[in-house]
Amino acid sequence: MKDTLLMLILVMAFTGGLLSFWDRVSERVSLTFGCMRYTYDVSIWREYESELVVHRLVSHAPMSDAVHIDILRYIHRQYSEYEPCVVMSWQLVNKRSVMLSTFGHWLYRAFTRTADDAVREWKEQTGLAV
Repeated sequence: MKDTLLMLILVMAFTGGLLSFWDRVSERVSLTFGCMRYTYDVSIWREYESELVVHRLVSHAPMSDAVHIDILRYIHRQYSEYEPCVVMSWQLVNKRSVMLSTFGHWLYRAFTRTADDAVREWKEQTGLAV
């Protein structure tokens, strides 16, 4: 009985350690391929209106100072009526890996894309398309 209980505890500790290890490895691999999606609630203070507005933003990178600057650029580009504004806070709402769906999408596009699609996408990326 004591041996069985000890074996059960060891197996539970081992599987828990593997799951913890796998979560970190999976997140690192997904982050490397750009397949992580971070969802943030961003609180913005609009100075002219003296009001606090909350937007939900999705990013492929974790929050840092560089992303903070990108958020300000995005807000000024999308919501020009918010100028001047200050990002008061951001809170992580959800973090998930979308690696399988991304690879599935890549495979689908690889097998269904035509030459016309490739040319149109290239023109859109280089700014040649209207």
